[in-house]
Amino acid sequence: MNKKKTIPSTKKRPKKRKRSTTASIHKRSNEKNIKKVKRKRQSQQKRKKRRTRKRVQRFLIELGITTAISLLLLSFFRLVIFTVPRVGGYSMTMALNEGDRLFVNKLAPIKRYDLIYFIHPFTKEKVIQRVIGLQGESLYYQNDQLFIDGEMKNERFLATSITQAAKEDHLYTNDFTLLEKTGKSMVPKDSYFVMVDNRMYETDSREFGFIQVSDVIGVVKLKWFPLHQMQKF
Repeated sequence: MNKKKTIPSTKKRPKKRKRSTTASIHKRSNEKNIKKVKRKRQSQQKRKKRRTRKRVQRFLIELGITTAISLLLLSFFRLVIFTVPRVGGYSMTMALNEGDRLFVNKLAPIKRYDLIYFIHPFTKEKVIQRVIGLQGESLYYQNDQLFIDGEMKNERFLATSITQAAKEDHLYTNDFTLLEKTGKSMVPKDSYFVMVDNRMYETDSREFGFIQVSDVIGVVKLKWFPLHQMQKF
């Protein structure tokens, strides 16, 4: 009995398509979601950085404008209303010492015994001395006493120095009359007679004469530095 030979087929079998499993689908979906979340976060971070940068820029601009306005106002006030000079020398000891910083009011009225900041008539330096005589007044010193128009005036700010001088048997302020020192019997109009507190040094109106109102910068109202020696005048 003859057996039929089986001839193998030459046709290629079609490849089976790989079917996506549920796990792979979820995986791809998660990857897409993660990428979206990352992009969203990156976008939010960029927007946040831009907002922060804008806020900083706006703050810096506002700070610059505020600083400029403050400096302009300060310059204006210093030019018109006040100034803050530094004391040089020891002519106003005990009231002031070298290096003290002061607040000078340029608009304040001037009274007797005020410390005034003015331009020296000879050297043109800015100095601080005390007003003793006002316009229209006559004055003289006798036995460490000030007399204005014949009336004795108390200089309390010199009490300690006068007492010490008396113990040492000498005058703290040498006797003189206005006429002797200036050639005038009264303080002229729009003028002041000023003196230093350290009376042994005659670097005041006894030497250079009267101070013109136009040369007065202002009245010392406060010693603000050193802070522990702050004092109003």
